[in-house]
Amino acid sequence: MPFCQNCGTEVSSGDVFCSGCRARLLEAQLCRECGSEVNEGSIYCHICGAALKEEEMQPQTLEQSESAEELQQEDMPPHVRDEEQKKKGLKWPLIAGLLLLFGLMFYTGWLVGQQEEPALRSEISALMQQSQSLQASYEELSAKYNDLNSEFVTLNTSYEAISQELGEIKKVYPPGEFSSKWELLRWLLSNDVSEKPPPQYAEGWYVRMLEIQEDALRDGYLVSASFYTDDEGETYNGYCTALIGDKLWWWYPDSDQIFPFDLDFS
Repeated sequence: MPFCQNCGTEVSSGDVFCSGCRARLLEAQLCRECGSEVNEGSIYCHICGAALKEEEMQPQTLEQSESAEELQQEDMPPHVRDEEQKKKGLKWPLIAGLLLLFGLMFYTGWLVGQQEEPALRSEISALMQQSQSLQASYEELSAKYNDLNSEFVTLNTSYEAISQELGEIKKVYPPGEFSSKWELLRWLLSNDVSEKPPPQYAEGWYVRMLEIQEDALRDGYLVSASFYTDDEGETYNGYCTALIGDKLWWWYPDSDQIFPFDLDFS
């Protein structure tokens, strides 16, 4: 049974005016969700709270939007309105809690960074010192390399000069080996270096061996001169050598007697 929207008097379904307050009666409509009879103009069903009609969305100002929201809340059933208010009541505490959580996280990160900063600075300082030490070592090694390279260039230049000089000597006196120990003995007998008076000093012995080497080279033979002293320079020894086949023979510069080395050069 419908009621007057103005005074609440029960009216018949066919009445146009209220019998109590003579107000014009609005045509009743049914809820699409639950089928309950609702008054025309209502936005929500007073039984289930469902929206009765969908209005076209139009641009509204903030004040219009707030006014429309207040009107909608007034038309809502009490239990629906209470639920909406609870949701709104929970929104701001939730936002405040999230902001507080983010603030705590930021502060914690900043505090950890402050605590770790001295250790990081110390580590960076140690790495810088290590880098400077490595740079100094690199410069020292570079200087040594340059010195060794200069020495190598000098030695290589000397080697090339000696090689060139030896090449010139070989052109004039092509060296060769003695064919036998008898040929070596005949050559020593024909050479008069061993017949000279023995020298008194080490330098004289060395010069004597160089004379034998030069005479052998002039005759087309290859003779080596070996000379050495002890660490104190008090004693010395010198001898000449010649390779015959696969054996090495040696003798003193003041003698024509030869001796075989106990070495096999085969």
